[in-house]
Amino acid sequence: NHPWALLINDEWSWPREHVDLVDAYAEFAGYAESSGNNNQQWYLIEKATADKTYSSEE
Repeated sequence: NHPWALLINDEWSWPREHVDLVDAYAEFAGYAESSGNNNQQWYLIEKATADKTYSSEE
């Protein structure tokens, strides 16, 4: 229950409304659980679940 934020310095697809970040980007869980040591590129668009994120065309 600590405040936190993500700083992503690259293009990425936002999760859709009411979609958990882990559902939209499955590799994020491993990234968070490893304190950022694993899955360091979890945020790349090609790793997103397409129907759970907004496309750049929307």
